[in-house]
Amino acid sequence: MVTLKDIADEAGVSIATVSNVINGNLSKVSNDNAKRIRAIIENRHYVPNSSARTLAVKSSHIIAGILMGAQGANMLKDPYCAEFFGELVGAVQDRGYYFMVRYVTSYDEVIKSLRSWNVDGAVFIGTSEVYSRKIQEEIHIPLIFTDSYTTQQNINNVGIDDFKGGVLAAEYFLKMGHRNLSFVGYTYPLMEKSVVPERLGGFLSVFKSHNIEMSDKQFFYVPESAPDDCLNNIASQLMEDNGGITGFFVSADKLAFALIRTLSNNGIKVPQDISVIGFDDLSITSDFMPGLTTIRQNISRKVQIVADLLFRQIEGDNVPPVNTMLDVELIERGSVKFLSKKRKENT
Repeated sequence: MVTLKDIADEAGVSIATVSNVINGNLSKVSNDNAKRIRAIIENRHYVPNSSARTLAVKSSHIIAGILMGAQGANMLKDPYCAEFFGELVGAVQDRGYYFMVRYVTSYDEVIKSLRSWNVDGAVFIGTSEVYSRKIQEEIHIPLIFTDSYTTQQNINNVGIDDFKGGVLAAEYFLKMGHRNLSFVGYTYPLMEKSVVPERLGGFLSVFKSHNIEMSDKQFFYVPESAPDDCLNNIASQLMEDNGGITGFFVSADKLAFALIRTLSNNGIKVPQDISVIGFDDLSITSDFMPGLTTIRQNISRKVQIVADLLFRQIEGDNVPPVNTMLDVELIERGSVKFLSKKRKENT
């Protein structure tokens, strides 16, 4: 196996000079020596020892991606998480870093792990205010949170205008003649501000301005870990509804897909029998049949901002904490039926 000493002997330089070239510290290395060392490294197929490199530069060049989930769960089955981290891997690699995904069951585990790992920074998806505050207080590396509703002033967060997304969904349903609607969302901790209640809040604000009320029976909350029973219950209630409910606003595309599949298994067709609007506009959404009308968030743009903010901090820029909110838009496809004037009047 080729060693640093072998490269140094062939190049006629010290081991320290070779190490400086490998680690990008070129201020003390001449251009000729740097070119010669790189050529030898390529010809000899030398692969640096990552552990030794970490000790030499006091940096692992590793970014951690943190996902909260149940024990044994495969969180990357979630299409949003997969798409977000898929984009982030590219952004991290473009800067010469490595990306490591970590599943955790509690944020006490996060704190313990980040204290022992030699990562240069970490990115979190959807962290609660309690946990984000605790992590921020105890871990002192660059940290970027996404979709975290928090009142903290010293936290870096990149999110979207979830409330506006709910407004756009309600306005579109009304434009298409729908007034008797239901909401389907993932369960969330009570009294905690997060994406689901924000999206619902925007939706309800439009209904309130039009003096339209929704009863408790029109709200459905689904556990992310085991949604099937709840979705089947929704289908059963819809079949007993005798045509009252005309559409569902669903808090995430993933859940909308599952709902449409369950309705189809029970003989209820979208949009012929019921209309659906989702949220996120995942890359697979346009391929779904029927094409899902949904609220689009620009995941690529979100990742770009996350990566830029993270690496500015890693590189030592004096960047004050920022809380960035990105815009959303409604994407019209084929999952919402236009109701006739007569149907509108009857509802």
